[in-house]
Amino acid sequence: MRVFLLALLFCCQLLTAAAANVPLMPVRDLRAGMQGIGKTVISGDTIETFNVEILGVNGSEAMGYNIFVRLYGDLIEKTGGVAQGMSGSPVYVDGRLVGAVAFGKTFNDPHYCFLTPIGKMLPLLDEPRELPTDWIPKGTALMAGGFTEYGMEYLQEKLQPFGLTAVNSGGTGASSDKPLEPGSSVGVALMQGDMTLGALGTVTWTDDSGKILAFGHPFMQRGSSNFFMNKVWVLGVVPNLQSSYKVGNLGEAIGSITQDRSSGIGGVVGKQPASIPMFVTVNDSSRGQANSMRMRLIDDEQLVPSMVDAAVVNTVSKTVDRNGGGTAKLHFTITGVDSKKEMLTIDRENMYYSNDALLKNLDAELTEAVTILMQNKFEPVQIYGINVEAEVSNAVQVAEILNVRTKNAKVKPGDKVAIDVTMKPYRGEEFTKTVYFKV
Repeated sequence: MRVFLLALLFCCQLLTAAAANVPLMPVRDLRAGMQGIGKTVISGDTIETFNVEILGVNGSEAMGYNIFVRLYGDLIEKTGGVAQGMSGSPVYVDGRLVGAVAFGKTFNDPHYCFLTPIGKMLPLLDEPRELPTDWIPKGTALMAGGFTEYGMEYLQEKLQPFGLTAVNSGGTGASSDKPLEPGSSVGVALMQGDMTLGALGTVTWTDDSGKILAFGHPFMQRGSSNFFMNKVWVLGVVPNLQSSYKVGNLGEAIGSITQDRSSGIGGVVGKQPASIPMFVTVNDSSRGQANSMRMRLIDDEQLVPSMVDAAVVNTVSKTVDRNGGGTAKLHFTITGVDSKKEMLTIDRENMYYSNDALLKNLDAELTEAVTILMQNKFEPVQIYGINVEAEVSNAVQVAEILNVRTKNAKVKPGDKVAIDVTMKPYRGEEFTKTVYFKV
């Protein structure tokens, strides 16, 4: 039975490889000293090659193998070694696909790294691979576009629980119009539009039906996933003491990333993933400034609340262009359907004041509402759209209640009670306002 299963797996891999018209080189055929080439993009959408020397293989059949290599040549000297964004770069020996650039070591010579064998990537196996803590995936830093300096700081706080970091280097702009092929740059996005958030990597393998494999390591290791697949235009490589990284523009979404596993990511060109449209408008009445931002968020119950929070805070930050206190009026509408496809709408308006951290406090109710809907314990909820309107002022629109009184000593159900409330505004004259309460 074991022989039959191994033979069946081998046949499946042969069929898959045949579809891509790429001969494969299994780990058992590799020898130290073999020379090969890798493919990647370091500027625009032009695929270039670099030299690779096979140094050895470690691991086991049970736990999986890693291929230790040295990268060299003119391209590697330009990039300062293996850089984030080169993850997934296919490596060939004698014209046969060996695997994908995947892992390098922090603060080590960046000419050395590990490859993920192509045999490990083709089935996108589910089992985890244990790696030393100082071996990091080459390409998991997110590129964030359209964020202010404060917005980036806040975004980093939101990403920390997911083990992610971001650099303010991404954005929309020119993107490649070439079809994806091994060595092409490819993007994986969580948010796109006026604000973008995603990662850049390299395509390892494609077939004639539009399927791709990339990265050679997990993005977030979400298993079955729901990310945007994006075209990319590479602007260049930024040297860094810890690890150099590519900078580029995330272009249009051209398909879906449907698998995010220990050995890489996989997806298909064509149908795009389910997403949530979001529109944010902010008016700063103190400065006479206004901004609006449109974006689409991947439909992920864990990530959406944090992305909504970061998007609102960033739009407000961009509009008011300051930190500190003030007053804000926030109105939001969330539309969607429940498990029975019945429409639901949450429409809320509230005012907030803070003397030192208004930006972090003004959308707490919105974030809580989105979290309750996305992570509902009783039934799944599908959100169709989120609309947010904020009016912000640096004025202190608060008052202290000095006295509350009513003439009605006795009341019964149905009575309308007049209540006189005396208030003292901040640095203003006290006044009395009558409000009514129905028992």
